[in-house]
Amino acid sequence: MKNIYLLVLFCTPFLSCAELKLNVERTSYEFDANSIEQMVQSVREFGPKANYSKAWALLETEVITKFSVITTEKGCQFYAPEVDVDALITLPHWRNIDELDPETQLWWESYSDYLLAHENEHLEIAITHSKELLNKLNSQHDGLACKQLRERFLAYKGSMMSQTRIADSTLDYVTAEQALKQQSLFLPLSPFLGKKIEIERITRKKSNLIPESVR
Repeated sequence: MKNIYLLVLFCTPFLSCAELKLNVERTSYEFDANSIEQMVQSVREFGPKANYSKAWALLETEVITKFSVITTEKGCQFYAPEVDVDALITLPHWRNIDELDPETQLWWESYSDYLLAHENEHLEIAITHSKELLNKLNSQHDGLACKQLRERFLAYKGSMMSQTRIADSTLDYVTAEQALKQQSLFLPLSPFLGKKIEIERITRKKSNLIPESVR
């Protein structure tokens, strides 16, 4: 388990400075396997659940917005000094990988690095859209009643969540396409996954815009 903390300051004309606080925790699901085929079966059994299937790895985020509505000469305004992004990254831990041949060990090291990098890309998406939400809240909102402003917050938050889901889905779709093209990193997995399974996952992700399991 590993925790990473990051504090980002945003300064705006209305609010002197606002903070985006990022808390990232890493955890793992563990298994023993004597071959890549057994490893794939272990992922299917123990991997984190992503909607309708098991994932290789998974990022879960929660965006907590701290704000209030204040009255000014120009009408109501947001006072949003802070947005917290809590993230949990779940990764596979192949416990007895050192007992396998050197070629498999090197491949797993590269594949594990790829999985972490991929989840970090999802994390960057969450951070980007959380920054946009913070900036929108701390911009001027002239002439709005407080009730209208609260409704606008719900619209901002809903838009942020929707944009994040679409960006996540796009990233996973591109990743699945790479797997189908049999890039060298995915070659050891191809006998145990199969083209049909991957296409089914791509189709489901493309239609529902939900991040899935080709990670």
